[in-house]
Amino acid sequence: MAQAPKISYGKISATGIKKAIGKFNKTYYKNMQVLMRGGIRAFVQAAVNEIHVDSGMSAASLQPLAIAAGTGILKHIFGAVPRQGQTNMAGRYYRSRKRSIEEGIKAGMNAYQINYGTLARPKMFLTFKTNVYQYAKWEGELWDSIIPGVKALTDYIFDNFDKYFPHAAMWEAMDLNDVWDIN
Repeated sequence: MAQAPKISYGKISATGIKKAIGKFNKTYYKNMQVLMRGGIRAFVQAAVNEIHVDSGMSAASLQPLAIAAGTGILKHIFGAVPRQGQTNMAGRYYRSRKRSIEEGIKAGMNAYQINYGTLARPKMFLTFKTNVYQYAKWEGELWDSIIPGVKALTDYIFDNFDKYFPHAAMWEAMDLNDVWDIN
């Protein structure tokens, strides 16, 4: 007759688990931020390539967002000539104001919001809403910059996800759209 296996009980110490989980969460959060910044850089570069340049104001309004993402776009704006007269977002025309790259940069300072969430709730998002009249007027009519920008951002995230999360086997069963909430 076979003897039953001997069962012994031991004490399992979980002293380092909380610290290890905290370190994992910080790394995960940092990697999500880096991935998001890369996606924003891709957004800006794709969007600026679609904007027709006259005074450079519309394209330059993306410069503050580009700087926030760790890049710049001014070198991609060719043929910009400052123009007299500027219309505000309410549609009021000011003859004394100029349309220029400098004015575009000023307008772009409040045109975006990047939120990286918190370590406990790392829900990240980018909101861009132009403050430049001619950008709003011509977007969707003469040019389309936002759609290619969003596509570039999502492509960057999907193409680089494994680079920032090499142990992504846990994500295989999960739809990345659920993780990133990309619309």
